[in-house]
Amino acid sequence: MLNKMTSSDVLFLGEEFAQAYEYTASFASAHALQCKYCSRSEANDSIARTSVAIPLMTKIDARMIENARGLRLVLQFGVGLEGVDVNSATKKGIKVGRIKSDSNPNSKSTAECAVFLALCALKRVNECKVSIERMVLGYPIGESLTNANVMFIGWGRVARACAKMCKFGFGCRIYALRRSNNGSEDRGNSSDEELNLLENERAFVGTIDECEIEFSKFRTNNNVSTIVVLACTCDSTNKEMVNKGFIEKLKFGDEQKRAIVVNVARGQLVNEEDMFNACKNRDVLFYASDVAFSEPIDPSGTLLREKLDNVFVTPHVGGVTRSSYEKMGQIVADYVAKIKKDDYAIIESDEFVSIVN
Repeated sequence: MLNKMTSSDVLFLGEEFAQAYEYTASFASAHALQCKYCSRSEANDSIARTSVAIPLMTKIDARMIENARGLRLVLQFGVGLEGVDVNSATKKGIKVGRIKSDSNPNSKSTAECAVFLALCALKRVNECKVSIERMVLGYPIGESLTNANVMFIGWGRVARACAKMCKFGFGCRIYALRRSNNGSEDRGNSSDEELNLLENERAFVGTIDECEIEFSKFRTNNNVSTIVVLACTCDSTNKEMVNKGFIEKLKFGDEQKRAIVVNVARGQLVNEEDMFNACKNRDVLFYASDVAFSEPIDPSGTLLREKLDNVFVTPHVGGVTRSSYEKMGQIVADYVAKIKKDDYAIIESDEFVSIVN
């Protein structure tokens, strides 16, 4: 049962991902911290009565920050800070932080989800459901992940964890397109040479046109599948990057083979109208996603309105595992207890939390 109150040490903005609140509250009680939540519609008023805000899926914009009179820290329950106006927070003296991805199992959990979604596409999960309903055995005929070509757009921790699973578990050939300008993909301390994962590497910056990628040179053949995994951050430079123009270029090898697209990054990387049309016309073999442009996803909205057999979505559960949430809940509670002890005078990065401003 979630706990609605008037003031708090830690305030979760939004009623989504309820387990994040519940795990954190269980650890917060040991520190005598008041841990509460509010709905998205209540966030603008409620944020004025907390010291630490956990945004979850609620955007913290300049207007909300202006109203946050006693706020000292915005701390993401995870890594992504796309919804936080960091500049406005900095101007007001509010620190912004996130949990370090190497301090919890979140990246590996999300990587597992990418493998799961790829397998759902390859094994034609929607058609399997229809066969069960019709009591049909031995249909559909699926494809194999073994020896497949897997191209990651983004080469951060999630991509690298997934690449290890694909290469060493299934013998896949691994490729990656990554940002080369600002290192925003959370590369960590490991080099590509140490990981020994990539068959080929090119730089990814912004839109697909800026990449100057010639997918026709990508090595493939008719006997293996090609899977493109979206695992990059999302910002103003690549919002709706996967659009009609991108999909037109998403043809591999001399055979101009179509690909499966898996998204475990952000829904706003994809123009969902263009993706729907591409799946309907089989310009994309399958779109399997754990995220949506607008969340929670509308079951009668753009992607799902015709129940295509080559579209499959899950409700943003990639990193939602007991081990991941338990660890992140403890990190949040312990960190807030530490900075509260110093009356929020010292808010800085430590072993588990990264302060970005």
